Amino acid sequence: MSAVLRGRTIGECTHHQMQVVRAKRKVVRMFVLVVMVFALCWLPYHAYFVLVYHHQSLASAPFAQHTYLAFYWLAMANSMFNPLIYYWMSNKFRIYFRLVLCWCQTVKTATPDDLRKQLELNKSFSASHRHCREASSFTRA
Repeated sequence: MSAVLRGRTIGECTHHQMQVVRAKRKVVRMFVLVVMVFALCWLPYHAYFVLVYHHQSLASAPFAQHTYLAFYWLAMANSMFNPLIYYWMSNKFRIYFRLVLCWCQTVKTATPDDLRKQLELNKSFSASHRHCREASSFTRA
């Protein structure tokens, strides 16, 4: 009955629902990329130890220390790649990062007030999004 009163048919996708679906897809894409980068960074490190465990003569090879160090650095580089991925794929992370960076640097590209306004807009969007979600789940029940 409520669907008839609002002027929409059952199953019709609203603009807000499409925005929510797009946002969820972006989060899933970012998560998949983070997991793939994690695997690519840590797989050589663990594969090296599995290989050395089964072929112990490789541990005394002249290149073993350099190979281990290269794989170790690649594994540790994973913690450097995560913030880069977040900055590249998340608008909210980008806004917070700029806000923190603006407090730390001496030459400011954007004023903290501008960044606070962006942050407030983002929070108000999140709050209205949450309110709409709660209202829609309430009307469905």
